[in-house]
Amino acid sequence: MTKKYNYSQEIIFYINHLTLILMQIKKKTMQQVFDSLIYDVTIKQKQNDFSYLLIDNLFQSQTQKIQIYLFSIFLQF
Repeated sequence: MTKKYNYSQEIIFYINHLTLILMQIKKKTMQQVFDSLIYDVTIKQKQNDFSYLLIDNLFQSQTQKIQIYLFSIFLQF
């Protein structure tokens, strides 16, 4: 039986680097980035925009969810 390769750790590794790059570009601390993301998710909830739920289903830990979400924001720049 061949073992399936787990890409999630590799993805998280690259997202960690992108997070740091984004922090440098935006001159924000990790806490500020997290706060703004949590605020954004709260706004989305109030507007019944459930696009962030996709992230909930894919990744278990809060940090991973935030990093994936941050990565999706990063792609919009």
